[in-house]
Amino acid sequence: MTERFPTIDEARNWYFVSLDGLRHLKRIADGANSQHISKETLDQIMFMSEREWKDFVRRKEDEHEAFASLALLAACEGGIRRDCAWRSAEGNSASSHYQRFQRLNRNDGHISFASIIDAWQAALGRDSYFKNYLFDLRDLYVNRNALAHGRASLQQFNFALIYERLDKVRKKWRQTTSDFKGF
Repeated sequence: MTERFPTIDEARNWYFVSLDGLRHLKRIADGANSQHISKETLDQIMFMSEREWKDFVRRKEDEHEAFASLALLAACEGGIRRDCAWRSAEGNSASSHYQRFQRLNRNDGHISFASIIDAWQAALGRDSYFKNYLFDLRDLYVNRNALAHGRASLQQFNFALIYERLDKVRKKWRQTTSDFKGF
């Protein structure tokens, strides 16, 4: 059986399915049957005033945007890390940029995401138009790290914009490097 890993497209699908669940809560607050809602959720929403309900939904939507954005960026990073590992694996010298990534992996320890992006920028050269996409990707991870380490608010994240930026980077990356196996 081949291993499967989350992709940014699967993270996007999860985002919408989960958002539908959040919207379903509105129907419960409006009096719909609550038999398929957990006791924990019912304890939070029962007997809320309309104002409390609106505040609750707004908070949950902010949380959902931020946590879904983290999942999206984690799926992207995982794909790039797996590509790096594949590219540098013994016996895989036919992969493009094999030697550069093999040198990167020599430490047998954790490789920072920034180091992987730096290796790609060096492999593609100074004149590559794609380097700007890698700078954009690096910027996304600066913001992700701020949230993951408690230095950003939940309201700073817009899932749709992040997905669009990642999708654009992914398409250009595949055009630039035909054997790219990332996200």
